[in-house]
Amino acid sequence: PYAKLDGVEHLVLDEADRMLDMGFLPDIRRVLRHLPNKPRQTLLMSATMPPGVRDLTRKYLVDPVHVRLRQQAFGERGARIYAFEPVPALSESLRHNAQASGAEVRVFNHGLGAREEEVEFTYYPRYTMMSSQSAYADAASEVAVIKRYLENERAQGAAAAEQLLDHAEELLEGRFEAERQRCVLRPLTAVIKEEGVEWIDLLKIDVQRAEVDVLQGLAETDWERIGQLVMEVHDGKGEASEGRVTELRESLEQRGYRVTVEQDELLVGTDRHNLYAVHEQYEAKIGRAHV
Repeated sequence: PYAKLDGVEHLVLDEADRMLDMGFLPDIRRVLRHLPNKPRQTLLMSATMPPGVRDLTRKYLVDPVHVRLRQQAFGERGARIYAFEPVPALSESLRHNAQASGAEVRVFNHGLGAREEEVEFTYYPRYTMMSSQSAYADAASEVAVIKRYLENERAQGAAAAEQLLDHAEELLEGRFEAERQRCVLRPLTAVIKEEGVEWIDLLKIDVQRAEVDVLQGLAETDWERIGQLVMEVHDGKGEASEGRVTELRESLEQRGYRVTVEQDELLVGTDRHNLYAVHEQYEAKIGRAHV
């Protein structure tokens, strides 16, 4: 064993839905089975309550009190969310979470791309957030990102990072066992036309190396409909994506956007960057303080 658990009196499970999405639910159950059979206080926090998290609460919590927070103002503003997920199992989970949120969310069981087509996706059931088009899937690169993240944590003095690094191979074993699935991609412009979307306050793109494809599916005449963008951009030295941050920044600035690019300090040394873009006219209209 790596830790003594016989003295545990308080247990906090934070971001339970995220741990479920990353495939760590079996590990959580294994830890819980080794906890002493005596009274303790258990807190479980989750942004959403998918079936796996509900099952966890029923099995391991005794007479739990369910505290639900909802931002009422969100619905009152009449905001609409269009969410796209091509992998069927993930699309179903997304639909369930959307219904539970109470917000006005349309879930589409297809992805976004440069054109309408059916392509192969690599789906990781035990690490779903890393699933992607097979053309861009790279399990070894994902493992390298995780290890670099832990190395950066260790450099900052995080005590647990050293242990996690020592057992990284064991913890990640089986996480990237893949299933191949055929999924549909459609250009964003086609959806805009079919749904009669006149304006997009925020376009968020997180598609595991396929971000350029999504932008290529946007007709030039539709750019004027988009006020803001936020996207994960892959830019790896010596990789096919090298130079992508600069290319996207220049392209967006030419279209009138003010662009900011950041990299989380724990992701330094990886290909992961966050790009934020606000159109100058949109910013002037609503005021910089509210962007």
